[in-house]
Amino acid sequence: MLIDGAALQDGAVLEADVGIVGAGVAGLVLARALAGRHLDVVLLESGTAEPLAIPALDALAIESSGDPAEPTCDGRARGLGGSAHLWNTYLRNRPAARFVRLDAIDFETRPGVPESGWPFSLAALETHYDEAEALVMPSFSIARQRALEASSTLGLDPARAVSVAEGFGLAALFTKHLPRQLRDDPRSRIITGATATEVLLNPASGRALGVMVSVGGARRATLSCRILVLAASTIDNVRLLLASTTERPAGLANNHDNVGRFFMEHHRLNAGHLVPNDPGLFDRTALYDLRDHGDQFWMGKIKVSPAVLRTNGWLNSSTLMWPRVSELEDRGVDALQGFIRSGRQGRLPSNPRARLQEVAQAGRYLVRTGVPLALMQRTPSPNVTRGGWSRLPDGGRWFRTFELVQQIEQSPDPENRVTLARRSDEYGMPIAHVRCRLAELDLESARLSQELLAAELEHCGAGRVVRPPGAPFPDFHQAGGLHHNLGGTRMHADPKRGVVDADGKVHGVDGLYVAGGSIFPTGGYVNPTLTILALAFRLADHLGRALGR
Repeated sequence: MLIDGAALQDGAVLEADVGIVGAGVAGLVLARALAGRHLDVVLLESGTAEPLAIPALDALAIESSGDPAEPTCDGRARGLGGSAHLWNTYLRNRPAARFVRLDAIDFETRPGVPESGWPFSLAALETHYDEAEALVMPSFSIARQRALEASSTLGLDPARAVSVAEGFGLAALFTKHLPRQLRDDPRSRIITGATATEVLLNPASGRALGVMVSVGGARRATLSCRILVLAASTIDNVRLLLASTTERPAGLANNHDNVGRFFMEHHRLNAGHLVPNDPGLFDRTALYDLRDHGDQFWMGKIKVSPAVLRTNGWLNSSTLMWPRVSELEDRGVDALQGFIRSGRQGRLPSNPRARLQEVAQAGRYLVRTGVPLALMQRTPSPNVTRGGWSRLPDGGRWFRTFELVQQIEQSPDPENRVTLARRSDEYGMPIAHVRCRLAELDLESARLSQELLAAELEHCGAGRVVRPPGAPFPDFHQAGGLHHNLGGTRMHADPKRGVVDADGKVHGVDGLYVAGGSIFPTGGYVNPTLTILALAFRLADHLGRALGR
């Protein structure tokens, strides 16, 4: 059932077995799994139902110092499906994302990485990873993944560097299909336009009773439930805990000042260009293209081997390879895309005659590669980053280098944190202030990994890696990270060092759980969505047992 919060009366009380705050990927999957266990579920979503509308909300604002490692509000959304509406990878022009498991090393306590280690190993999530992959990538196969990785023609020494294949799935599962399933499920109610403003506690027992909800203007409602799960974004999970001060003046679960600490992001750094020794390399590297193999899309990357990471105490990372053309042809592509963008706005680009000349100079390339790519990608603005370039005939004739872009792990640092700013949003909630810096360990791991991969690519005969003279380090591919906000309510068995336990239960508050990226103790380098889903399935099993379903 779908209910508009604006239709609720002031003082309305909603009741459920389980209340969930946030209808992003974690909240939707958790609600679906719990409803399937015959539990009554109420899912609160601050945003709207489909189609998504994201107004300029103060609730999405972030205060920061402007450091390039600090997140921006570009990756924050309100609405059924959450940030899945903003995913910017495309499979034949359909929004999508990578779904990749964390590596075994990401769960380990690493001597060279302070505060590393999850309270369980990768093995504890294997079954739930299987469930998550079956949901988001029905045609995914571990056997196919391993076969693709073995097909690499680079000749890397596996003791030093390896190739990995990453799978992709569509955003529509979260923006359309799951919301539709929950609307039709008699056990679930989705309340849109409902913003949680404070977790309610029993002052005597300290048990969570539910949550106070703003449903428009000065009107308030209450969600009363046996179990409450905070499944909003990383930043909003932290905000809600810190703002729940009626019974705990420092905020819930904050007796040891841990709420908001250990914030992490994923960042992409420019790692130079690989100049192939043989132009034929472009025709032998289909693994590193984003393309379909049967009904499943894959893309390969290269990375330092886990053995090297363990030996040297480096953080994890991976490097993708995008083919690039000459500067002349690159300018022609940019000029053509400028014409397309301007045309959509009903105007001409600046200096149109010069832009036309640039298009004409790159004419042969645009015709021979742009048209086939546009047809494959189903867009008038084709780009090699959208995949399909390996299907073009005679790639060595057009491409000159591979652009190398490294995606890095950020170490858990207690000084990187989310706090509450003085300014409040339209619901009376303080907006978030985020401090995030790359530590020396982050930078050294990234730099040394780049150097190792460059040496290995040269050693195996692929080519040499060149960098622009005077290029800075770190050379951010884009500021603000990849919108993979992690940490802030991290898992740890010791309440003095974490906010939730291994089951996601908040230390010291019975009946209150947290789901999503905010509970990650470390984040690896991979996109976190698949792990968020696996943890949601794991939590559903735990709550089903706890509630006798």
